[in-house]
Amino acid sequence: MTRRERVIKALNFQDTDVVPWHLGFTHPAKAKLYEYSGNEDTDPILGNHMAGAGPELPDGWQEVRPGFWRDEFGVVWDRSVDTDIGNPCEFVIPEPTLDNYDWPDPTDARRFIGVKELFERGTDRFVMADFGFSLFERAWTMRGMENVLMDMVEHEAFLDELLDAITEWNLQALRRMLEFPVDGVEFGDDWGSQRGLIMGPALWRRFIKPRVARLYGEV
Repeated sequence: MTRRERVIKALNFQDTDVVPWHLGFTHPAKAKLYEYSGNEDTDPILGNHMAGAGPELPDGWQEVRPGFWRDEFGVVWDRSVDTDIGNPCEFVIPEPTLDNYDWPDPTDARRFIGVKELFERGTDRFVMADFGFSLFERAWTMRGMENVLMDMVEHEAFLDELLDAITEWNLQALRRMLEFPVDGVEFGDDWGSQRGLIMGPALWRRFIKPRVARLYGEV
């Protein structure tokens, strides 16, 4: 039984010879794993059942000063402490308007080199198309968390425009990604706190639910 077959059976609530697994690591933990194993090719050790590729530009992150990186949307992240993701510290939409903001091209052919090469090499793993920071996270990293939450009350029309633009960006990249024979799609986003939805159920239904329905419906 291949790793891909195991995942598909598990998703369909069917018995497998072993339970499929997938282990991910932070950058510091991965560095320790490399040091321990003496090899950066850890797949033979881990036996992970999934493989993934997202629509990211090869040069999408640029270090602007030591420990600070700019993503392709123009947001600068402080990675001096958290080396995996970091904290956004320079927002690209400080005011509630999209005037003069230039979006990166979601259909740039370079975004899909990784998934193309993955299928050309061949794999017995379950292949996931990975969309990180898919909607709410993308909005608040560009605008600021406090601003986006206030926009839900004070600038509804602007926030609709921003979230629609992010959704359309994702849809264009998603349609191109779905031209490849991927097995599944992963949308990364975070709406929760320790006590429930960050924005509450009513505002989640108003701003988030219709857009994720479009994304999931496309898949």
